[in-house]
Amino acid sequence: MAQVWAGNETTAVIDGTSQMHTLDKFLVCIERTFGDPDWARMAPTHLHELKVAQGIMAEDYTAQFEMLVGRTGFNDAALEDAYIQGLPNSILQKVFAQTTLPTGIRRVENSGSQSRQAPLWTG
Repeated sequence: MAQVWAGNETTAVIDGTSQMHTLDKFLVCIERTFGDPDWARMAPTHLHELKVAQGIMAEDYTAQFEMLVGRTGFNDAALEDAYIQGLPNSILQKVFAQTTLPTGIRRVENSGSQSRQAPLWTG
């Protein structure tokens, strides 16, 4: 599919009929052609499937989570729950071992790891 698309777009550029005159238009076209056609409907599913896996950094997990958040329509409590569900037990133990528990998703994000660059899951 990608090869056919690239061939068609290359021909359009050579012929001067391409509508992609900027990088933004090019990226929109790629997303429209190859992206999830029902992203908004699938965002809650993707959010609940998102889990920290071996080698995932705190920053990467949080970035992936935040990309999905805006399309779910979830309230703060549901987002906090979904974020926590994706964390491994080792991180949850650190969070819940604190004398005062964090409130709100930002505090949960920040309490699980000393550094945004630290791996969230170590095995």
